[in-house]
This record gives sequence, structure tokens and C-alpha cells, in this order.
Amino acid sequence: MPSLEYAQDFFDKVTAVIEHKKSTTKPIADALGFLFGCLKKMEVNPPPGWKSRRVRLLEEEAQRLEREATAIKAARDRVDAQRCELYMLGLPPEIESELRAKAAEAAADNELPVVRETKRERKLQELIREHMRHNERTKMV
Repeated sequence: MPSLEYAQDFFDKVTAVIEHKKSTTKPIADALGFLFGCLKKMEVNPPPGWKSRRVRLLEEEAQRLEREATAIKAARDRVDAQRCELYMLGLPPEIESELRAKAAEAAADNELPVVRETKRERKLQELIREHMRHNERTKMV
């Protein structure tokens, strides 16, 4: 005896074929007759691109997880940026200006201002993280 999932997929295929045929020159005139014919043969060829419920659910779950992972990564990046900014505020002015100068050197003058600014900010965060790690090591020793 077929499972409930098999029956659902079977009826979904029949429905998909009927819907697909509506847009062609030869639509199915008797949907109920088509269903009974498919049930008699116990087979139906799904239209191109048809996916089972299980596949559609898995694809939806994968998309949801991708969105969630993107949101978590963005939140982690914001926290990291705020941590760097907070650390930077506690630095003496001479160290801060030294780190900013090193970051400015990393950005080439011949690039677009947006690209140059992005590179400078990334390099500054990288230098701040490095400085934070260095300070943590010296505190431990």
C-alpha cells in the first residue's frame, strides 16, 4: 500500500500536469477523467521543473538557513566593529593616530574613494584587532 507521502506526490503531479497543460494548445478538458486514467495506470509523468513536496520543503529550509546565517554573520560583524571602536576610544591619541596612518597607507590613492575608504576601514579594524590581541598577550605574561 502506498504511503501518504506517495499519494500526496501523486496528486501533486496530476495537479501540476493539469495546470501545465492549461497554458498549452491542448489543455486537459476532463481533469477528473485524467485523474482516473492516471490512477488506473498508477503513473503520471510530471511536467518539466516539477519538484516533490519534500524537495520544495528542503529548498525552502535551505533558503531560510542561508538568510539566518547571513543575518548572524552581519550581527557578528557589527559586534566586532563596535568592539574595535570601543577599544579605539580607550587608546592614547598617539597610538590611535599611528594605527590610522598605517590603515591609510593600505589604501591606494588611484582607487575610487569608496573602495579606498572601505580598504582603509578594514585595515584599521585589522590593526585594532592585532593591537587588542597583543595587549591581551602582554597582560597574561
